[in-house]
Amino acid sequence: MNHLTNIMFKTPNFEALKQAGFTLTDMHFHSLYSDTFTRINHILNKASELGINVALTDHNSIEGVRRAYNNRHKVNIIPGIEISCVEGHHILVYFPTLDALEDFYIKHVEGRQNKDPYSSTSIKTEELLDACESYDCLIVAAHPFSFGYYGIMKNIMRGFISKDVLERIHAIEVICGSNLRRHNRDALELVEQTGKPFTGGSDGHSIGEMGSVVVCTKSNTTRGILEEIKQRKNLVIGRENKLRYKLLSGSKLTCCHLPYLESNLRFRYNNLYKKSLKYYKERLKQKLP
Repeated sequence: MNHLTNIMFKTPNFEALKQAGFTLTDMHFHSLYSDTFTRINHILNKASELGINVALTDHNSIEGVRRAYNNRHKVNIIPGIEISCVEGHHILVYFPTLDALEDFYIKHVEGRQNKDPYSSTSIKTEELLDACESYDCLIVAAHPFSFGYYGIMKNIMRGFISKDVLERIHAIEVICGSNLRRHNRDALELVEQTGKPFTGGSDGHSIGEMGSVVVCTKSNTTRGILEEIKQRKNLVIGRENKLRYKLLSGSKLTCCHLPYLESNLRFRYNNLYKKSLKYYKERLKQKLP
């Protein structure tokens, strides 16, 4: 497969893609049950208007999927969740059915959220991957090169987790709408180096971002879509969200997380900043004569 022809940085032409026989899915979207205020009925209305599927991937929560799953609009909702690991990065996990997602959530996620439930959990990366082995699911590295601690590749480079972890992750989110182009280009390079499957999504926190990035498949069923991704038969087409939407989403994120600022800073200091300080001190020593 030539990834350069299957991953395209351009605005999706929905009508042309549908006429070519593709089903379109935004594989990364958030609802008010995560760190934004977007209502389920607005998500369903917009998805129906665009004629696309949506994977609801709220942070450490599945309530949005539960409420949207069987809807009168007949929008296909891909059951998903975005887990905030102890090490700071995010991992997306998708399931073929709501029942499977609920079973996973109840057994492995529920009750593991910290004071800010959408920012962090007590789940370690390897623990999460161990749990996923019992399920027919798709594990994806969300925005692997994003700022701070949110991208898994940054934390592998810092030595927070073993690089072997990457082998246990099924796919790479190669175009993430909330990212910068250079970070998505790094993700594309990672796909080229590893030959891993790839996905994409808007990472939308506001309704205007929906569909800025889509996964294109020939299958129109949830199980079929996930299987095509695993087999690298899909396309990813899209571009980063417009600045005005990023600013809008950023304001929503700030409002949702601000009440938990003290607990978030404490968690990050104990679990991330101390490690970073050690990492950068060692790098500085290596550079000094």
